[in-house]
Amino acid sequence: MGPVPFTSLSPQSPLPLLSLLPSLFQHRKYLDAKSLLVSFINSDRQHVLHSYIVNPSNWDPKKYGIKLSKPLFDTCISAYVRPRKPHLAAQIFSKMKRLKVKPGLLSCNVLITGLLRHPSSHSILLANKVFKDMTSVLGVKPDTITINVLIYGCCLEKNFVDALEWLKNIEAFEKTKQAIDELNELLESGLFPNETTYNTIMLGYCREGQVEKAFQFHNKMVGNSFKPDVFTCNILLRGLCRKGMLEKGQSAMPTKTSKGFDSSSIAYSEQINELYSQGNTRMQCSFLRKQHKRVSL
Repeated sequence: MGPVPFTSLSPQSPLPLLSLLPSLFQHRKYLDAKSLLVSFINSDRQHVLHSYIVNPSNWDPKKYGIKLSKPLFDTCISAYVRPRKPHLAAQIFSKMKRLKVKPGLLSCNVLITGLLRHPSSHSILLANKVFKDMTSVLGVKPDTITINVLIYGCCLEKNFVDALEWLKNIEAFEKTKQAIDELNELLESGLFPNETTYNTIMLGYCREGQVEKAFQFHNKMVGNSFKPDVFTCNILLRGLCRKGMLEKGQSAMPTKTSKGFDSSSIAYSEQINELYSQGNTRMQCSFLRKQHKRVSL
């Protein structure tokens, strides 16, 4: 029997859709393929499509001229994450692992991000398992985005110990730059801590009221030759303001950010906003008068 003719995207049978997708992949129309998949998934309450992909032995795809390919698996992972069904996407990832089909890095990052956006003990553990499988079993090289997302997941669980371990793993790659023969490989892997890595951890500390540790990370960032950016200033200032440390908030911040912005203006706006949100108009007026005198001088 030849390919199934495309008649409708009926949720009762995904065969017409599965028959259409290979031609879209052949012409690199991945977004169109994903759009069709998302549309089908939204109406597929019985998860029939998922069953066809994960358990093809139940329907014999060769009989219908359909091939379960890497582009199909990768696109399905993104398609299932989009309507907030990352656990179904994780089962497709496991199918790829069993078939020894190497997923794309983008698919892995999308899957891990999708799992962590639905925080629970199970989803966070599953995200860590996906990371281990993609690196140690399937040979997918993670990038800084992958690590930053995992650090974010640790912070969601208030697990700063593991967040620090992820950071150390990144920095371990940095130290090997002295070996010239490994330098190019490290650069390709992208496993170097950047501002986003540090900002994510500082944000987690500030949300838990651990401002001192957030500032320790700020010092660590500067010590590693990274310059703070506007996000760094906002994160630290909000943490200080929530602790009632307005004066330190003005004096502790760097005068210039990595993009050349004057952080004193950021500090000024942040502290005014904090006073306003607290309804403390008296202190707000006093703060404004002090700033006016400082500018006049």
